[in-house]
Amino acid sequence: MTIENWSEDVVIVNLAPGTDVSGELERGIGIARKRGDCDVLVDLAEVEVLNSSHMASLLRLRTFLQTCGHRLILCNVNPLTKGVLSATGLETAFEIRDDRAEAMAAMQTCH
Repeated sequence: MTIENWSEDVVIVNLAPGTDVSGELERGIGIARKRGDCDVLVDLAEVEVLNSSHMASLLRLRTFLQTCGHRLILCNVNPLTKGVLSATGLETAFEIRDDRAEAMAAMQTCH
């Protein structure tokens, strides 16, 4: 995972293949908590599928950000993961954008 401080208001989390996605998401939550005042973009371009543990971590991150008045946006979500989100009814729980450029544009509309 890499963390990019794109601006004072936006942190980008790039999840890498072959890593412990749940652990990396939890690390991302820790960074968001430490930073406090930021939106988070999670780029899933390198992730093939998210399991229930990954979803739980994303939901925790989303809940934390929402309580602080901030947003979580997911981008580059592959079709298999979109299918899992749809099947579990979680597609409406997350703001999903097709690619990073679209996600960044959406982030800027609030700042």
